[in-house]
Amino acid sequence: MMIYALYMLLLTQMAHGASSEQLRIQLHVGMEAIEQGVDPALALAMADVETGFKHCKARRSGARSALQVHKSALRKGELPKLLLDPAWAVKRGVELIKIYHAKAKGDPALTRILYVCGYGYKKSCSVETLKRIRFRWAPVAKKWRVNALSEV
Repeated sequence: MMIYALYMLLLTQMAHGASSEQLRIQLHVGMEAIEQGVDPALALAMADVETGFKHCKARRSGARSALQVHKSALRKGELPKLLLDPAWAVKRGVELIKIYHAKAKGDPALTRILYVCGYGYKKSCSVETLKRIRFRWAPVAKKWRVNALSEV
């Protein structure tokens, strides 16, 4: 059932003109999500809002891959994997989505906040940052058909 849902999501993206590279990354993110028991729509929406499905995109903060995994989210000894292996970085990003989604009790909007700001978001994120996250997340969540449980 999940693979069929992923297939339908990717067909929609093909109809909207996604490049072959973007479709390859979408398939990778979606299959990794299914493998780890994460809703593929949620993982795809996260990757879309983070990078628009570009593996090579890196930020000044050190975040890498299609899911922008930050070096602060790594365990000891994982930095070389993040830097050298985009597939591993996607796997770690989906693991983080799974952890944050459980912590958010299934709320995709709160999962997004946790993914961006971490567990201490109430102290570390300003109201402006939370508004910016909400502004960028809402249309992407709708595009990928992520069920929103609450407003950010």
